[in-house]
Parts: sequence; C-alpha cells; structure tokens
Amino acid sequence: MSEENNPELDFLNEEDEIEQSLDIGFIEGRWYYGMRTNRGHNFLIYSDKTIEKDKYKCPSCEREVETSKVPTKCPCGRKGNFDRIFPSKFKSSAKIGNIAPLWSKPYAKEWIEGRIDGLDKKKLFEEIKERINFFMDFGDNKCYPEVQACWVMATYVYPLFYWFPNLLFKGPSGSGKSKNARVLMYMSFRGYDLGAAGGIGPAQLYRTLEGNKGTVFIDEFEKNEKDESQKLVNQILNAGATRDSYIIRNVQEEDKDWCPKKFPIFCPKLVCNISGINPTSMRRFIPFELLRSSGKKSNNKEERPEEKEKFEFIRNRMYPLMLDNWKEIKQIEHNLKTCWLGGGDEDNWRPILTLAKWIGEDIFESIKKEISNFCELQIEETDIEEMMFREIYKQFCDKESIILTPKEIAGFIIEELDFVKSSSSWVGWKLRRYNFKKGRNTDKRFYKFSKVEIIHILDVYFGGYNIK
Repeated sequence: MSEENNPELDFLNEEDEIEQSLDIGFIEGRWYYGMRTNRGHNFLIYSDKTIEKDKYKCPSCEREVETSKVPTKCPCGRKGNFDRIFPSKFKSSAKIGNIAPLWSKPYAKEWIEGRIDGLDKKKLFEEIKERINFFMDFGDNKCYPEVQACWVMATYVYPLFYWFPNLLFKGPSGSGKSKNARVLMYMSFRGYDLGAAGGIGPAQLYRTLEGNKGTVFIDEFEKNEKDESQKLVNQILNAGATRDSYIIRNVQEEDKDWCPKKFPIFCPKLVCNISGINPTSMRRFIPFELLRSSGKKSNNKEERPEEKEKFEFIRNRMYPLMLDNWKEIKQIEHNLKTCWLGGGDEDNWRPILTLAKWIGEDIFESIKKEISNFCELQIEETDIEEMMFREIYKQFCDKESIILTPKEIAGFIIEELDFVKSSSSWVGWKLRRYNFKKGRNTDKRFYKFSKVEIIHILDVYFGGYNIK
C-alpha cells in the first residue's frame, strides 16, 4: 500500500465532535457556565477564569465576527456560509435560553478579577437550609432541609453525575408542596417553571429544554393527566434521569428536509403531586411527604421582591463556589462507596451524598441515617396504593360502579397497613388525594367508584389495569 497521503481521505483525519450543553458542563479539565450579553451574544466563563465569546469566521478572509446571529455578508464581499467557531472545544446545537436566570455579570466580573475568594461551603449550605426553614414547617422531618440543601447545591454541577434524581413533593392541598418546590427552584441552577399545568406543545417543550438546561419546576402534575402535555411530561420524567437521556423528534432542516434529531432532556426536576405517580417514574424521584402546616409560616411569601433578592444572592455565590471546587467534588464522587444502598436508591442518593460529604462528614452521616425513611415512603407510594386500587377493581365483577366504605377497603389490604394507627383513616386520606369525594348515609361514610375511573388511575399511575 502506498504511504503517500490520499487527499480524498483527509476528512477522516478530523476529530470526532463532542456535543454538550452550552450553559453548563466540563471540557478538557475545565468547568464552564454559559452566559448572554444584553445584545444576545453567548459567551462562556471557564474555571481557569478565561472567557470565550460567540463568534463566526469568514472562510475567505479569515475575519472573525462576534454576533448573536449567523452573519449574512462579510466586508470582503463574501455572502453566506460562515463558519461558527464558538464554542471551540465542543459542539452545541442550541443557544442559551433566556427564560431562566443566569449568573449576574457584575458578580462574574468580581470572580474573574479575583475579588471573590474563599467562599465558605458550610456557611452557604447553612444559608440555604435557613431559607428553606424560613418558609417551610416540616414537623418531625428534621432531615428534609439538609437533603434539599444538598440537592440545590448539586444542581450547579449536575453534569458531573451520570444519574441525577428528581424531587417529588407529595401531600394534600394546602400542605405547601408548590411553595417548597418554588423555594428550591429560586436557589437552584437556572430554576424556572415549565408551565406544564397550563398546557404545552411538543415543539415548545423540547425547544425550551434544549436552550434552558436548568432546574425545571413542574407544578400540578396530575391536573391534565389525559392531556397531551401530561404524556410529554411523563416521557421526560421517565427518560430524563441519566446524562445520556434524550427524546428523538423529527425537525425540518434548512434545506426543508425532515430528519430525526436528539433533544437532550437531562436536567434537575422538581415535581408537585397530590394523588400519585407511576412506579416507573417514581424510581427517578426522592419523595417528600408534606402535611398541612400549622400556618405559622404561611405569611412568609417566597415571591416577595426582598426574598427574591436573597435567593439571587445565594445563586450568585454558588457559581464561583463550584467553579473553584468542582474537581474536588468530582474526586469525592469517584471515591464514594455506597454499596450499602441498592440499585435505584444508590443512583438517586449518590449526588446528594457526594455533596454532603464535601460539605462535612457530620452532614454526610446525618443524611445517611435518614435514607431508609425516604425509601419506605417510596414503597408506600408505589406498592400499597397500587394494591388498594387493584383490590377495589376486583370488586366490580360485571358492575360499572360500586359503593365501598373506607373500612371495607382497608379490610382488603389490612396486612399491609400495620404501619398506620387507623387503617380506615389512611384509606380515606389516600382517596381524597386522588380527588374522590366522600358521601354519607346515616352514620356511614362511603365512596362511589366507577370502573372507568379505577381503570384510568391504574393505567396512569401504576402501569396498567390487567389483573391476573
């Protein structure tokens, strides 16, 4: 074979392109955050305090042009076909979106100039906890603020982890689910409300996630469960917990041809839910069971301008903290031993335990002791409730509707309810969370069920209604 170079094969000398998110990630030993100028230009700030700007190059005269749009003409006379040379180290198919908050530029400048130094990770962790406790009353669940604070801090380096857990806030109306999730959203990396409860189309959904790889807040998850929005959100929750997760959709290219495209959907997610969630999705969640509070903190409103300023102050210090320490966190994650957790539990808790160990051994040990309680809450949600509705379904036989009392229903699953003091009350509480209305006949409380309703609940939340 001839050793002379074959010009026709020069393209095989090209390095394979790495494609990743523009607004957060790490490449060639550097962490970066993406930002935008007021004119819409994208730029990256790297952990070595260098900046890379959004620009194009003219293939004819090698002139570099900084612009938010593809230039159409060069002073040398060339029209079209400009080469985008940003980012230089990897490929990104999306711009940085503008619906989620970014690092404030004055704070970024202070860090680059060396005027922000020596941030205390333990102090910032305590500040995040204090903010959570200021708005929320968790009763005896003292570990909730610690777990949530670790999760918030982990969102600023979530691409370090192959698997990142979603948080689920469960509880009746008035329990503060949305408030708790919104507080975390305001402090997390690029937190924003997806607006899925109001209806969202496929193109809007995937383009939003493509350009805004922040922390997604999904409120009133069960509100439109028959709606197309719900099906789309279900897909994202089921498939979006791993770094490689994506959904394929056909898009129209510039040449008008349609071709399949991958839309990455890996990002932190906060979900509020009253009734239940299907077992497949539940494996991607760490659940928080909230009860109606005494109301002492109901006047502490997270939407007030002065509170939002405090949230922003926390966010602006999280960016430099992680730019300075991401390598240490990565090393802790690499060496972390979690063999005492199994399967999905290990995946879900690894990011939180990594941040806890980085913050302090006392925080790590405190959270480690409480993990079993969260796992029990997952089992209760995915197993016992499913069993209850399957037992109700068995009572229909050839009927289309039936009437049952909480006591009768509790009798079907009494062996599984030894962890509650009043099995009838537990059944009534769960049914109300699924929006069933109780009736009363003399001194007896009852619930009326239709076969269609129960089939729908089993299908949506528990993976089908076929019963052997």
